[in-house]
Amino acid sequence: MNKLLSIFLLLVFYNNTNAQLVESSNIGIIRNFHLRDEAFVIPKPTKSFDNSNYEFIISFVKRYGELISDIDEVKTYIFTDSIAEKYFQLIPEITIYSKSGLLKTKGSFKRLEFINDTGFEDFYAVYEIDSSLDNHYYYFVSSNLEDYKKSMNINSLDPDIYESVFKSYVDNNNISLLDNYYSIDAFSVDNKVYLIGNTANKYYFFEYNEEQNNLDFLYKSDDEICSLRYYPISIEGRFFFLMEECQCDTDFLWTELLELENNKLKQIN
Repeated sequence: MNKLLSIFLLLVFYNNTNAQLVESSNIGIIRNFHLRDEAFVIPKPTKSFDNSNYEFIISFVKRYGELISDIDEVKTYIFTDSIAEKYFQLIPEITIYSKSGLLKTKGSFKRLEFINDTGFEDFYAVYEIDSSLDNHYYYFVSSNLEDYKKSMNINSLDPDIYESVFKSYVDNNNISLLDNYYSIDAFSVDNKVYLIGNTANKYYFFEYNEEQNNLDFLYKSDDEICSLRYYPISIEGRFFFLMEECQCDTDFLWTELLELENNKLKQIN
């Protein structure tokens, strides 16, 4: 009996430990460039990387890194392993899913690159992948979380059905609409309906209460942040939304990981 109890406690500890591994560095968006048959991930920086040494790192890479591509004013440099490991949190293996949560392929870390374009520049972890990806939207989770990821039934809904209830919420809560602009994304996850309402300078996240025909508030973004895409994810009984966000009216993109807990969404670091 003691042996069985020990095994049970070990399994509980193992599961809880892996559940705690969920953080913004091991769930993110997949990006593709120039039809290269690889997956690109913007890695989370370590504590050694901050605004004070950002320019130093870029100048160091341009001076000492290997220039592997220079096409149409887009330059790509390879980092040295020592710089990559010092300044970025690099995930050895990732599993890649479609927006609806279907497993597409797996990837192994290959190298860190700095891509310098006339319109943007950023750091990317490059992954060799088992099969090619098309131009659709994908996200990844660290492969050590793969066994804990649960499948969900995700469907897009007609946003026009929920326009009146969103407008009622806006009016009842005195939300000002810049230039009278708003847009709505509506979707269901395992038979629960969620709405994302974008205004001109922020977005709101709701769960739709069908019985009362109203909206339960879950989250509001900071000012000047708009939502582009959402990716519902369930891991070990925890429910997340990976949000692809942008600074409103710009091309400046990033991701935010939100967890649904106690009927509210909170940011995960």
